[in-house]
Amino acid sequence: MLEKLENKLEKLELFDENFGLSINQILRKIASQLGADSDGGEIKILKNGRDYRMFIYHGERGYRVGAPPFFEIKTTIPYSHPFFGISKLDSMDWIAEHILCKTDFKIGDEEFDDKFKIRVADNNWGNEFFTNSSIRQALSGILLHGLDLVRSEDGDLKAIKYLAVSDTCPSIEIIKNAIEQLDQIISNFPENYTRTKTPIQKTYNYWKPLVDLVIIFLIMGAIVYWYLTKYVLS
Repeated sequence: MLEKLENKLEKLELFDENFGLSINQILRKIASQLGADSDGGEIKILKNGRDYRMFIYHGERGYRVGAPPFFEIKTTIPYSHPFFGISKLDSMDWIAEHILCKTDFKIGDEEFDDKFKIRVADNNWGNEFFTNSSIRQALSGILLHGLDLVRSEDGDLKAIKYLAVSDTCPSIEIIKNAIEQLDQIISNFPENYTRTKTPIQKTYNYWKPLVDLVIIFLIMGAIVYWYLTKYVLS
């Protein structure tokens, strides 16, 4: 029995192959396996004339303090588009609460809708984008093969793998597959999106927090004035 236990312990891997490496060292290792360049904490690879960039983010510093660490692949979206995001239904709650902050969207494909959670800012555009079979196939190829989330942000299309304590960076096979699928999405991306908001609506939305604050101050001032005139100055 002791011999069996020793054999099991020999097979048990407490740490992955990247244990003890810095983020830059891990990125350089991935870059060498991809035949890509690594510079300034970012991997850059060219495919079909498009730049794909990869990096590892740790949530204890930067503009998303408190977010879980993640590995990200991104490329520029060359066309105008609204916000959209899609994740597996069993992905961590943090994604739904802090990243995918729009109303759930269904495409009418029961099998697809049962597997994924979709958020999109413009339903009309979403109908065109998510009902494209090539795009759905590519999204499934990313999310069912090692990554957690695909979304648009700051003009980029991003595929993300969240890294829990026991997780490692995606394998080279997963990364190559994700790049292939992202390339397929961009190749089939809708080109004719027109934003529906008018300039007046955009201006109002931009100033809305200030307008709300002014209204609150006016209401408070009216209450104070009423109290003073009724109970203090009368």
